[in-house]
Amino acid sequence: MGRHRSASGNRRISRGLTLAVVAVLVVVAVVIGWLALRDHAGDVDDRAAASCVNGDVTVSVAAAPSIAPVLTDLAQSYSAAHPVVRDHCVSVKVHKADGAAARQEIAAGGGGPALWVPQSAADVAALRSASPERIDGNPVSLAASPVVLAAPQAAAATLQGLAWKDLPARQSAGTLGLAMPAGSDSAAVTGLALAAAIADAGPDPTGTALTGQAVTGSQGQAAVAALVGGAPGERAATAADVLAGLQQGDAPQGVRAVPTTAEQLYRFNADSAGAPMAAVRPAGPTPVVDYPAVLLRPAPDTGGTTAADTDAPAVEGKAVDERAVSAAASDFLNYLAGPEQASRFTQNGFLVIGAPDAAAPADSAGVLTGAPPAQVLPGPADDALAALGTAVGAPAEPAAPATSSGGATTILLDVSGSMGVAEGGAPRLANVTAALDQRLGALPDSDRVGLWAYSSGLGDSGPYRVIVPTGTLSDEVGGAPRRQALITGLDAARPRAATHTYRSLQAAYASAVQGYVDGTVNSVLLITDGPNDDQSFKSTQALLDEIARAGDPARPVRIDVIVIGPNEDIDSLRSVAAATGGTVTEVQSSAGPAFGGAVDTLLR
Repeated sequence: MGRHRSASGNRRISRGLTLAVVAVLVVVAVVIGWLALRDHAGDVDDRAAASCVNGDVTVSVAAAPSIAPVLTDLAQSYSAAHPVVRDHCVSVKVHKADGAAARQEIAAGGGGPALWVPQSAADVAALRSASPERIDGNPVSLAASPVVLAAPQAAAATLQGLAWKDLPARQSAGTLGLAMPAGSDSAAVTGLALAAAIADAGPDPTGTALTGQAVTGSQGQAAVAALVGGAPGERAATAADVLAGLQQGDAPQGVRAVPTTAEQLYRFNADSAGAPMAAVRPAGPTPVVDYPAVLLRPAPDTGGTTAADTDAPAVEGKAVDERAVSAAASDFLNYLAGPEQASRFTQNGFLVIGAPDAAAPADSAGVLTGAPPAQVLPGPADDALAALGTAVGAPAEPAAPATSSGGATTILLDVSGSMGVAEGGAPRLANVTAALDQRLGALPDSDRVGLWAYSSGLGDSGPYRVIVPTGTLSDEVGGAPRRQALITGLDAARPRAATHTYRSLQAAYASAVQGYVDGTVNSVLLITDGPNDDQSFKSTQALLDEIARAGDPARPVRIDVIVIGPNEDIDSLRSVAAATGGTVTEVQSSAGPAFGGAVDTLLR
C-alpha cells in the first residue's frame, strides 16, 4: 500500500521561487523609491521656480587667478542650493582676471562683474584712483596669505635669520639674489616685499601704515635702488616663472629667491613633481596679501543691463534689475563669510583667521599656510601703494574725476530702548551706527544723505528728530561737511524709549517727497528692530493712506527697510515698501556681514 505524507508535514518551497519573489520585491521598491525621489525633486524645483517671479539673474565675479579656483567651487555650491534674492533665482559665475585685466573689464561698463576679488589692496587702490564711483562700500577680506621668500632648499638654508630690513644690504652685496618680478599678479606681492623692507627700517616698524612720503624719501629710494635696481632676472616675469626656473635649475643668472605668498608656494609644491621649494620668513612685520572682495556699482552711463545682454531670460521684456544683481552679489559675499567656506579656503592653502586649525594643510618645506605671522605689516596707504607700483614697474592708473550714482537717501534710524540690546559684544545701536559710518565714508561727495532718529518723546512735533537734513555730502552743515555731521550725529545716538515707527516714517517720507531731487533714485531707508507700539497710530491701512496722500507720481520716493531680528510688523512693513517700489531686508543680528551688506546695498 502506498504511503501518503501527512497533511501537517513541512512543505519545502523552491529556493528558485523564493529568489524570484525577492528580486521582484526589490525591483518594485527601487521603482517606487525612484518615483518618490523624482516627484520630490520636481516639487522642490517647482517651489523654487514659483519663488523666482522676477526671473533669473547671474552674478559675474572677476577673481585673481590664485583665488579663482576655490571661488569657482564655492560659487557652484552656492548656485546648487537654488538661492533666491529679491524674487530672482540666482547663479554665480567666476572667471579669472588679473588686476589690470579686471580693471579694464570694470571700466568697460555694461555687463561687467558685480563682484571683484583681486589679489591685494594695491589693486583696489588703483581702481579707487581711476573710478572711485564704481566701488560700492568697503572691501571685505575673504582670505589672506603672508608674503614669503621662496627658494630652493639649499639656498633657503643660507637665508635663514634674515629680517626684512636686511634685504637691501644683502641684495647690494650680491648675497641675496632676490628677483623682483612685475608680471601679471606678481607686481603687488613684489611691492609688498619692498614695503616691508622700507617699513622695517623706519622709525616705527610695527605701528603706522607706510606712507607715500616714506617710499619716495631718501631711505625708501635707497631700498628701491638696491632691491629693484639690483634685482637679477627679467622684470616682466611672474613669480611662477621664477619658481619653475629655480626648481628646474635654469633660472636667470644670479636669481636665488623670489617673493611670493605662502598660498601660491603651497600650490606650486602641490602641483609640481619636482623637489619642493622652501619658504623663508624674514623677521619683522610681515606683509599680507588680503584678497579683498569689492562689490561694484553699475557703470553710471550704462542705464542698466538688458536681459538680452545676459544669460538670464527676459522678464516681460524688462531690463534686468541692477539692484537685484547687486543684492545677489552681496548675498553671495555673505555666503563666502560662513564657517564652512572658511574651511574651504584654508584647505586650499589660504589663511583665514578663526578657521579651524585642522582645516589647514600640513606643513611642507616651511610653507605654514595656516599660521599667521607673529607681526603683520599694516596695509600701506593708497599713496604708498601707488609709489610702490611705480617703483616695481606697475604704476596705478591716473586719477579721474569722481562721478556718482547721485542717490538721495534719508536714513530713518530707530533709537528706541530695544536698540540697546547687546549683539556680538556691543549694543545693537552701536553696531548699526558703525556700519553706517563705514558706508558714509565710502560714498562719493556728490551723493545726498540725511539722518532722522525716532523714538517716543524724541521731538516736540512728533516722535522723531531731524539730526542732519538731506543734502549733498560735500556741503557744509553747521560749519562742517555734511558727511562729518552725519557721522557725528550717528556716534551721538543713544537708545531711548518706545518704538513709534509709523508716525516717524510718514513724516520722513513726506519730507523726502517735498525735497525730491530730479534725475536720481530718491529713498527713505528705515532701520528698525521692533514693532510699532504707538497706540495712537497702529493701523497699517492708515499708514498706507498717509503714504499715498503724501506721494507724487512725478516725484517717486521708495521706502527701503532693514529689519533686525523678528518683528511682528513685518507684513505691514512689506506692504509699505511694496507700495513705494522699495524692499524689506531681514537680518538676524546687527553684528556680522549680513547687516553691513544690507546697508551697502541700500545706502547708495
